[in-house]
Amino acid sequence: MSIQRRGELQTAYPLHDGGVPVGVDWYFPDTNRLGPSVQLWRFEPGASEGEHRHDESTDRDLDELYLVVSGRLEVDIDGVGHDLAAGDAAYVPAGVPHSAHNPGEATAEVVLLFGEPGTVPQHNQAGFRARLASGD
Repeated sequence: MSIQRRGELQTAYPLHDGGVPVGVDWYFPDTNRLGPSVQLWRFEPGASEGEHRHDESTDRDLDELYLVVSGRLEVDIDGVGHDLAAGDAAYVPAGVPHSAHNPGEATAEVVLLFGEPGTVPQHNQAGFRARLASGD
């Protein structure tokens, strides 16, 4: 078992020429065997991640999932803007142009999961979907 505290592996930098730096905590970058990398991003008001995509023209194919923990995040996916609030998520497949910025007045915290496209995890999905269907 390993514990990593907030701030242990932290930096801030302009992501994809986004301008105002975004704070990034990277969790277990050398030991995580889950598949996707896990980061916590902090978008101060006005901070942004510039438009980019992950495919063979860049470093490699990567899918990304943005999960907003607090604040607001405007995510542009393939030219379409989406306003996300706490609890909302956006999934961006490899190769799709996307960007993100904080249009709000408070810091937005976002869990970012990214990794190479693979298989969809099937464990426990049947039980979860059955409960959704039954309304439990």
